[in-house]
Amino acid sequence: MKLELKNSLSVKLLRVVLLSALLVGVVLSCAQIVFDAYKTRHAVETDAERILGMFRDPSTQAVYSLDREMGMQVIEGLFQDDAVRMASIGHPNETLLAEKDRPLKASSSRWLTDLILGQERSFTTQLVGRSPYSEYYGDLRITLDTANYGEGFLVNAGIIFIAGVLRALAMGLVLYLVYHWL
Repeated sequence: MKLELKNSLSVKLLRVVLLSALLVGVVLSCAQIVFDAYKTRHAVETDAERILGMFRDPSTQAVYSLDREMGMQVIEGLFQDDAVRMASIGHPNETLLAEKDRPLKASSSRWLTDLILGQERSFTTQLVGRSPYSEYYGDLRITLDTANYGEGFLVNAGIIFIAGVLRALAMGLVLYLVYHWL
């Protein structure tokens, strides 16, 4: 009695192994994408801290001397970074010394990246004098548009997902070839 190849136990097991390899590849790719999303959110925070650190001293000097022109120069410097959407220098209880904003960047994938990273992220640092006085003069506030970070994230996510699926398919192909050679 000859068994049909389609109904043999070894072929059924091979199918299960191949599908399992593909499923594991997809799951691992998704886990890598989640980790990459976390790293991208952290990159936004790191960039904000870096930007605020670079502009803290000039902003403090501008708000201390109440120099609007210097404040606007600082703001213009902040806007050299494409991610900066809004920036302001001033004391919270008074009229702002300098401020500027621009619209959110338009992107076809914005609906997806906004779900993952948020539409924008705001950060603030206090402007205080040097020790020993450490007097509070005001705040430097920036809002970063997450569109640039989101575009990079989506490119990486696509590469990670495709590479994971291809890796799983390659592993499945190797298993298939080993099965047929034995």
